[in-house]
Amino acid sequence: MRVVIVDDTPLNLTLMQALIGKVEGCTALPFERPLEALDFCLREEPDLLIVDYMMPELDGLEFIRRLRAADGRDDLPILMVTADHEKQTRYDALQCGATDFLNKPIDRHEFQPRVRNMLALRRAHLASR
Repeated sequence: MRVVIVDDTPLNLTLMQALIGKVEGCTALPFERPLEALDFCLREEPDLLIVDYMMPELDGLEFIRRLRAADGRDDLPILMVTADHEKQTRYDALQCGATDFLNKPIDRHEFQPRVRNMLALRRAHLASR
């Protein structure tokens, strides 16, 4: 399973990449630049997208909107992560198409099970095609 991670902070990318590496059968594809990641996600079909909220070029909400607007990307599981603790940010993320939402700092005990659950959802969807 291919997991795209989009975060403009290299340390966050390294952490999430390491956590994804511990999930059996997963390959992390990290991107610091949101527009580059969006281009990849529109050309390829990742199995899970993990996207930060606050980024230059394109924030996580607009990233999700653009991705969801593309053909064949409405069933891709999306996990938004952010240091923003405002409830409205969470509501906006879910409204624009995020499947789930986590606050930073990342808690590995919460992150990995959520990733596994979202990938199980993805596998079930792919099996039903």
